[in-house]
Amino acid sequence: SDSVRTRSVPLCVCVFSSHASGVEVFVGEESVLLPCQVPANVSRSSTAVVWDRDEFKIPTVHMRLQTGDELKDQNQRYFSRTIMSDKALQTGDLSLTLRNPAVSDSGNYTCIVRKYGQDEKRTEVELTVKDLNLPGHIKVILGVLIGLILLIGAVFGFCKFRRNQRKKRGEGK
Repeated sequence: SDSVRTRSVPLCVCVFSSHASGVEVFVGEESVLLPCQVPANVSRSSTAVVWDRDEFKIPTVHMRLQTGDELKDQNQRYFSRTIMSDKALQTGDLSLTLRNPAVSDSGNYTCIVRKYGQDEKRTEVELTVKDLNLPGHIKVILGVLIGLILLIGAVFGFCKFRRNQRKKRGEGK
């Protein structure tokens, strides 16, 4: 009897994941760069790159398609604060610039390369935005030093003023 032989071929839906080192910045910086690099052939064959923060109800921080930015589903806290290179998907440099970082921007960001809706590569970036909050005793010391400098300046200015007044009286005689 003729038998039909079937062969099973394993199907792999592979998602490559990598972890980037954390990024730290202080409040007041103009911007911070969240790094994400993939091989150019991966980004060129993809249809989108999405930066997400999963802890939000609306997780999209930034989305870039081959045709340009797609920000209609962007979380409003990032409105007009994110920038990606125009050539990101051609070069593989999918890094995201976040302007005016705030302490509330601290957290885990995911750079996701997608091809027709399927995740192809994910890179995690942890951002820490630190407040330049000095301890109380340092603030007191700085306040005292500034006060002393102002006092010395005022005394010096007053002495110079008095000396000039005396010279003028001496010249007027």
